[in-house]
Amino acid sequence: MAKRVRPEILVLPRKQRVRGDTLQKAKSTRAPRNRSAGKMCSFPVNRKFWKHDAHGAQIDEMQSIVVEYRIAKEVADEADQNKKRLEAKVKGWLRDHEKRNIAANDFVVSWSTVAGRQSWSINNLVEAAKEAGVDIEPFRREGNPYDRLTIK
Repeated sequence: MAKRVRPEILVLPRKQRVRGDTLQKAKSTRAPRNRSAGKMCSFPVNRKFWKHDAHGAQIDEMQSIVVEYRIAKEVADEADQNKKRLEAKVKGWLRDHEKRNIAANDFVVSWSTVAGRQSWSINNLVEAAKEAGVDIEPFRREGNPYDRLTIK
């Protein structure tokens, strides 16, 4: 069985962007100080969310996942900005050439206006029903539960 190599743990500040020399700079910075214990730790300590059943190895494993997530999120954000820039460039080209669509062997580009979808102002509807004396409680329902994952 091959020996597992522990991945390098990298602590990035929450809002820090990962670009160029930033990654190298982040590698050279020290981990934050755990003031409650007075010793260095490999993760920021926040007593409000501290779980006592987590062990150091579990924390290190989760930290490496979170760091990888933050880097992936940064890359995705940059890709999204690049995509929006290119969409604006395509629309500009179509506008400059007074075209709404163009086709070639390996692509088709079309630009059209789509009507907005119809929606209801629930708050105004509830107010109107209450003013009219209609009991709205029989129509109230609770939605299906869903997962929410927050990574800060």
